[in-house]
Amino acid sequence: MPYLVEEGGGANLGALNSNGSQEYLNGSGGNYEKSDSPMPPPVSHHLLDLGSQAHLIELFPMAAYAVRAADGVIVWFNSRAAKLWGREPVLGDTNERFCGAHTLYHADGTYVAHCDTPVALALTTGVSVHDEDAVIARPDGSRVTVSVHIDPIRDRDGAIVGVVNFFHDITERKQNERTTGLLAAIVDSSEDAVISKNLDGTITSWNKGAQRIFGYSAQETIGHNITMLIPPDRLDEEVTIIGRLKRGEHIDHFETIRLRKDGAQLHISLTISPVRDAHGRIIGASKIARDITERKQAEQALAERALLLDLSNDAILVRDGDDRVSYWNEGAAELYGFSREEAIGRVSNELLQTEFPESMERITEQFLREGRWSGELIHTRKDGSQIVVVSRWALDKDHSGNRKRVLETNNDITQQKRLESGLRASEERLRVLANNLENQVLVRTHQLEQRNAEVVQQSEQLRELSRRLQQTQDDERRRIARELHDSAGQVLAALGMNLASIAQRARRNPKLGKATQEGLELVHQLSKEIRTMSYLLHPPLLDENGLPGVIQWYVQGLAERGNLKCELMIPEDFGRLSDDMEVAIFRIVQECLTNIHRHSGSKTATIRLSREGEIVSLEIQDEGKGIPSEKLTEIQAHRTGVGITGMRERVRHLNGTIDIQSDANGTKISVSLPASLPSKGKNLESRTASG
Repeated sequence: MPYLVEEGGGANLGALNSNGSQEYLNGSGGNYEKSDSPMPPPVSHHLLDLGSQAHLIELFPMAAYAVRAADGVIVWFNSRAAKLWGREPVLGDTNERFCGAHTLYHADGTYVAHCDTPVALALTTGVSVHDEDAVIARPDGSRVTVSVHIDPIRDRDGAIVGVVNFFHDITERKQNERTTGLLAAIVDSSEDAVISKNLDGTITSWNKGAQRIFGYSAQETIGHNITMLIPPDRLDEEVTIIGRLKRGEHIDHFETIRLRKDGAQLHISLTISPVRDAHGRIIGASKIARDITERKQAEQALAERALLLDLSNDAILVRDGDDRVSYWNEGAAELYGFSREEAIGRVSNELLQTEFPESMERITEQFLREGRWSGELIHTRKDGSQIVVVSRWALDKDHSGNRKRVLETNNDITQQKRLESGLRASEERLRVLANNLENQVLVRTHQLEQRNAEVVQQSEQLRELSRRLQQTQDDERRRIARELHDSAGQVLAALGMNLASIAQRARRNPKLGKATQEGLELVHQLSKEIRTMSYLLHPPLLDENGLPGVIQWYVQGLAERGNLKCELMIPEDFGRLSDDMEVAIFRIVQECLTNIHRHSGSKTATIRLSREGEIVSLEIQDEGKGIPSEKLTEIQAHRTGVGITGMRERVRHLNGTIDIQSDANGTKISVSLPASLPSKGKNLESRTASG
C-alpha cells in the first residue's frame, strides 16, 4: 500500500483505500480523524519531517523506519526498530542508508549489502515488499529473524519521495516452525505407527509408519474413526482407552490385536498419551503402535520348540534383557536341581553363582559386539556341588538391533575336566622323562658328533694319503720308466751290439750263427717290450706334446695290441693344462679304455676332450653290453671298483665331478674339471720338444 505524506501545520499521513480512493488522517497534537477531502498542497522539503508529531511513531505496534528517496538516508525510526537492530542509527547520516541494522542477511543466510536491501530496491523500483524474511545481525553477535513490509511513499504527483518499512520479530515463530518441522520429520520417519485422534476417536494425523503397518494412506484414514482398525470383538478396548485418557492416564505397552487394510490381524504394542491444549485441557490422544507380530510368532514358535528342547540332554535356558530366566528346559532342571518354577524370573548368574573366566564387563562387550560367546563357566548346583560347563550364548535382537533375549546352552564337562587334569599330570611326568631323555640324547649326540668329526678328519687324512699315494705312484712310474729307458735300454743295446759282433764271426759255424741270430732277435724284442712298458708307465709324449699327442699315441698302440678302434675328438687348439690335470686325464682315459677292452665286449670307443672357458670336459663312451644294474648301483654308491675309485679320487683332488651312466646299449663316463694354466717350465719344454 503506497503512502502519501503531506504536511501543513502538523503531520498528515494518508493511505490509499483498497478501492483506489484516498483516505486522509488530519490532525495536530496527536489527534487524527478521517477525512474525504484532500489537505492543502504539501511543502516538498518537509514531506518526511514529522516535526512535533514524531512521537506518534511509538504508537506503531511494530518496528518502523523511513528513508528519503534522494539518498536513502534514514529520516526517522521508532524504539522498536532500534531494539531489533540492537543499535540507534544517526538520523540524516549519509553512512546510515537504507537500513539501520549492523549487518543484514537473507533468510537463507547469504549476506546482503545495504545498497541491495529490499528498502533500496523499493526506492529504485517502486515495488512493495510484503512478508519477506530477513536476518539482522546485531553488534553483540546475536541474530534476530524479522518479517518486513515495505511500501514506497509518494507525493500527490505519484513521485517516490521515500520508503517506509514496518517489520516485526519472528525469531520464536521460526524456531517453533523448525522444531515443529523436525518433530514432524522424526514422526514421519519413525518405523512405528504414530497416530493422533480426538476424544471421539476421529483420526487427525497418520504417519508413514502407520501406512506401512496398517496399509492405509493418510487420505484414507484422517477424518475417520479409529475403530476402523479395531476388530469387532475388541471394540470395548477403545471405550476403556478413551475413559483412561480423559482421566489423564498414560497407557504403556498395551498389547492387543488390530486390523490391516487387507483384513489381516496384527499383534501390536500400544503406547498412548493424552494431548492437552494451551489451557491444559485434554483434547485428544497421541498413539504409538509397534508391530510385534513377528515377536509373537517367534514366541509361539519358541514355545513349540520348547517341547523339543526338553528332549535335549543339555541345559538350555533363555534370558531376557535383564538376564532373568524366561525359559528353563528339563535338561537344566536335571543338571542344576532347580525346577522350572524355581528358576523362572531369577537372574541366572545369581541363581547358579556363576564364576566367569574373566570380567563380566569384557564378556558382555564381546558378546554384544559379536552376537555370540562361548567359554567355560563354574556353576553351583542346588545341592551346593560345583560343576564345570561349556556355555554357549547366542544373542537375539529386535528390528532396531537392540538386545531382546539370550539363548544359553550349557554342557556338563566336569568329568572331562577331571580326566584332563589327570592327563595333564601324566603329561607332566612324561615331560620330565622327555627332558631327561632329551638331555641323554644331547649328550649322546655330542659324543657322536665328536666321533663323526674324528671320522671326517680320518677320512680327510685318508684322502690326503690317497692323493699322496697316487702322486707317489705317478712319480715312481716316471722314475721306473726313466730307469727302464736309460739303464735297461743301454744294457740291451750293448748286448745287441755284442751279439751282432758274435754273429758276424760265427758265420763259419752255422749252429752258433743261428743261435746268435736268435739271441739278437730276442734282445730286439725285449728292448721293444721294455720301451713299451716304459711308455705305458709314463709316456714322455705327455711332457713333450701334452694330452692330444699322448692320447693319440696310446689309442694307436691299443688298437695294434688289442683290436679296439677308438674315435678321438680333440680340438686342434686344445692347448696345455697343468701337470697334475694332464696326468689325471691320461690315467682316466687309460683306465676307461682298459675296462672297455677287458669287460664291455665293445670293439669301438669314442673319446671327446673339449675345453670351454675354464671348464675341461672328457667323455668316454662304448657300445658294449653295459654294467650290470647291481654293479652300477654299487659303483654310484662308491662301494666298489678299485679303478673307478682311483678315477674318483683323481677327479676329487682336482675339484671336479665324474658321472657314470650305463645301460644295455653301452656305458658313458663324463668328467668335468676346472681348467688351470700350465707352468712356464712346461710351455718352454713343450716349445723345445716341438722345435
